[in-house]
Amino acid sequence: MSTLLRAEGLVSHDPTARALLVVGDQIAAVLSSAEARHVVAKTTVELPRCTLLAGLIDAHVHLVMGAAPTHEDVWRTLEDEIASETLAHRAAHSARAALGAGITTVRDLGDVAWTTLGLRQAVERGLLDAPDLLLAGPPITSPGGHLHRFGLVVSGVDEARAAVDQLLDRGVDVVKVMASGGIMTPESDSLRPQFSLDELRAIVQVAHAAGKPVAAHALSVAAIRLAVEAGADTIEHGRWLGPAGEAEWDAALVDTMARTGVVVTVTLGGYLRRDVQSDGVARASSTLSDFWKPYARLRSAGVRVIAASDAGVRLTPISDPAGILELLIDGLKMPGAEALDLLTRCPAEALCLSDRGRLDVGTRADVIAVEGDPRADPSALRRVRLVMQAGSVVHRAC
Repeated sequence: MSTLLRAEGLVSHDPTARALLVVGDQIAAVLSSAEARHVVAKTTVELPRCTLLAGLIDAHVHLVMGAAPTHEDVWRTLEDEIASETLAHRAAHSARAALGAGITTVRDLGDVAWTTLGLRQAVERGLLDAPDLLLAGPPITSPGGHLHRFGLVVSGVDEARAAVDQLLDRGVDVVKVMASGGIMTPESDSLRPQFSLDELRAIVQVAHAAGKPVAAHALSVAAIRLAVEAGADTIEHGRWLGPAGEAEWDAALVDTMARTGVVVTVTLGGYLRRDVQSDGVARASSTLSDFWKPYARLRSAGVRVIAASDAGVRLTPISDPAGILELLIDGLKMPGAEALDLLTRCPAEALCLSDRGRLDVGTRADVIAVEGDPRADPSALRRVRLVMQAGSVVHRAC
């Protein structure tokens, strides 16, 4: 099976590229317009006024959460949908919405009742089109800690090891641990570590022995420090907050993170809040530049940083990656190509997904077409005209 995709532009290292030849599930050729005229394929898809780019990767989502107006509403909806046995419908709806928005891979870092593992079974049986699912299952947390109502609550090294074993038995792709408290759980303390170094090391050791990475939710420097020392692979949120909530910087810790390859996932959901009474367009808060300063310093110091949505939490829908791109380009004045890299190539490399995140010969054909050029106009990501996943067209709007 061969498919030729011809568009007005293409996000590639070759500025003359305008077309892709897809054979099976891989990109077989990246072509100029002139070269594409001589290619014979079983199917040719014309995409005028469109730009082709790699499928987007959202590295921090919560498919079971509904992006309700308040954290309390998010919790209440979860409880209602668990009671009515409809939570799987919520997760499936989120997955379909993500795929339609051009997100071809998601990393879910906060499941409830093993719902996303069941979602993957539906995908494997051909019952649901969804992004590629990298799943953590329920997060490991402490008694009274962040998401303790739905996570795996543990205390001590033995229970920590047992929790990871349980996750591995269920088939997770990544282990999520709440190294600090979190804002969604007001009874937790977001500035305090939730686990000892020995407990975190036990979690990492069991996960790594099975070949699985560990993602550590950590808002404070104290929690980041413990997670990095324990060997966590990614730091989620990583707000660099001191014991009183003030900004804190630890140069030695940053050097260690750069040297060992620890990745920081910046979750921009807090700046995607929508005014539901307005036109629904995400706008950058005046504090965005202050929020971004530590991440800019991390990047300058050689620490890998990727951008994600934290979709599902309060007023953060999964279907608007354009909002993130707008924050990066319009809010932070980041060059368009660099900003787009944070949603494609950078997360692919950070999550060891070497077969995607870019449009190169031999990579997996996860391709989207959007009307316009998102590097110059990030709102183009709201005009998705085609989504191809592993060589198959799964969404078409033109």
